[in-house]
Amino acid sequence: MPRQDIIPSLSGGLLDSEARSATGVLFPQPRVHGPAGPVLLDALAGSGWRIVTSLRREQLPPELPEMAGALGMLACVVPGEQDFSSGPHYLQTGELDGVLAAWFDHYRCRAALVRPDHYVYGVVDSGEALAAMLAGLLQRLK
Repeated sequence: MPRQDIIPSLSGGLLDSEARSATGVLFPQPRVHGPAGPVLLDALAGSGWRIVTSLRREQLPPELPEMAGALGMLACVVPGEQDFSSGPHYLQTGELDGVLAAWFDHYRCRAALVRPDHYVYGVVDSGEALAAMLAGLLQRLK
């Protein structure tokens, strides 16, 4: 049984006001392709805020990577991707075990904004909705 099924979800605090089913749950820890081989996503994306999506960078609004840099890291974990690439506040890779793909399917979303404590701030199903949710969070944190 995965740890996120055992540990209780959050119901209050810094969570997206448009709560969906994954808001407040513990985010899974997928194994992904790293520059030197398999690695846990947190080892690449760090321990701060993470924006994790199954969308490719070119499917996202062009301003999103810069917005992500104001908060943390944008990680595109694309199904079937075998290569690893990165830039400032951005990485794109593929996962090894399907854990993240199954999580996105279960919660019917394409992106999650993950807090430093590994709980999900909010989820969305498009790049445009992701940019809007991120803009709202950045405003709340001012």
